[in-house]
Amino acid sequence: MQVLARTLADHGASVLCGGTDTHLVLASTAAGVDIGTAVKVIGQMGIRVKLDTMPTMDPGLFLHALRLSTSNPTTRGMREEDIAYIGSLLAKPLSTVLTPEQIEATRKEIVALVKDAPSSPTSGWATLRARKY
Repeated sequence: MQVLARTLADHGASVLCGGTDTHLVLASTAAGVDIGTAVKVIGQMGIRVKLDTMPTMDPGLFLHALRLSTSNPTTRGMREEDIAYIGSLLAKPLSTVLTPEQIEATRKEIVALVKDAPSSPTSGWATLRARKY
């Protein structure tokens, strides 16, 4: 999980919580990027994310962030290098406004990443383990 949080931050996303031993990271957009738009773009890229509203110490102030988890990639046999790559792809719409061409190119990268990743841990990990970034 620390890898995902660090990669998101290194690529310009705002990490509100994460980097612990849990599978959870709360990430938001960089200044000037609308989080609602980022959620839609990430969906167009082929990744489902959950937009959460978190209360703060100020009763009238709430933070909006994406609840991201590494449990699914881990179940698919992905390693730290894969999580870092996923983080770099997720950081794109969190840190800048993407063109339709950039969205499509990123979607293709995601498809290439997961097409050989099994959805169960019983088969198919050899291809994923041989991948180099």
